[in-house]
Amino acid sequence: MIAAYLPAFLMATAVHVFLILLPLHVLDIGGSPAAASFVVLGLGLGMLACDIPVGFLASRFGDKRILLAGTGVASLASFCVPLSGHLGFLFAMAVLRGAASSAWILGLVSHITAALPANQRGRAISVFGGAMRFGVLVGPLAGGSIATAFGYEAAFLVAGVCSLAAFAIVLTQTYPGHVGDAAQAPALSRLKSVISGNIRIFMTAGYAALGLQMMRAGRQLLIPLFGYGMGLEASSIGLIFSLSALVDMTLFYPAGMAMDRYGRKRVGVPSLTLFAAGLALLAMADSLAGLLAVGLLLGFANGLGSGFILTMGSDLAPVQRRAEFLGAWRVLGDGGMVVAPLLIGTLGATSTLAVAAFAVAGVGASATLVLWRWVDETLKRSSPSK
Repeated sequence: MIAAYLPAFLMATAVHVFLILLPLHVLDIGGSPAAASFVVLGLGLGMLACDIPVGFLASRFGDKRILLAGTGVASLASFCVPLSGHLGFLFAMAVLRGAASSAWILGLVSHITAALPANQRGRAISVFGGAMRFGVLVGPLAGGSIATAFGYEAAFLVAGVCSLAAFAIVLTQTYPGHVGDAAQAPALSRLKSVISGNIRIFMTAGYAALGLQMMRAGRQLLIPLFGYGMGLEASSIGLIFSLSALVDMTLFYPAGMAMDRYGRKRVGVPSLTLFAAGLALLAMADSLAGLLAVGLLLGFANGLGSGFILTMGSDLAPVQRRAEFLGAWRVLGDGGMVVAPLLIGTLGATSTLAVAAFAVAGVGASATLVLWRWVDETLKRSSPSK
């Protein structure tokens, strides 16, 4: 259990130090909100660029090696952030950190999918989500406090140590996972076959995943930007995220049980609806109390959707092309990590952050409609064979 859950906690702690403090660090060194959005865009680009290649590598080399690559690259990116304040360099480190997240998450989901039947995956993924949510609780609070007391550089070094500790645990502990056959390494033609054979799934369920990820990325970027605009310190913004995570954490296991008992959509639709409403309300927040209230609502929405994207993708993945499908599936979800910062940065520079928040909420509302109206329930697909 240590080999499974402790690295998840450590990686979540590290990534949320990185996510929350990176835009604040850019603002602190004199960058604009648009520049902060540009740098954060690198996280999504790194994830997006690596999703399909990581799927190929996981299929060939196995889950453990992919998990080691993810934790190792994550520690490297965090350690390097303090070396330069140049925006291009920070963007490059964000790309590396995004690539590391792609490797870590896909390796984890591939392992769970291979190990468990469909009617247990919701709970299993949600428990992993719970371990990561402990990191979401600790990361922003600790990172914000360290940044306020000792500077942003110290906080990024702590994130690097957490990732390095996760690497050591995965390396030294028994971490079962499938190892692919090098002779049967996936080819581009197999990826094309997976995409063409599942085009309706990618157009509907994939759009819902993209919309949810856009709202999650929007929350992670907009709350620091709104907080900085109100004159709040990094410690106060970190506290908002940690209290939001505390609400989030209370729901991860009930959400997993509900997905396994009542279906994925009956959890996903309310989660997306509340997320869109919370982002719309964020556009109207003008005080610490208002920002905290919206943060708590968004934490509730995120907790309700704990493991939703990963569980649905796991249900839909064909047995013989699991890694390739999950790689393509994550491209759609992680597209939201790219589109949201790009949209927020553009609208923030040409209009206001409030308009940007409304825009992300609008995309989330359309994704909710698609999920409710055009996506079939996936729980019944316990043994996909296509």
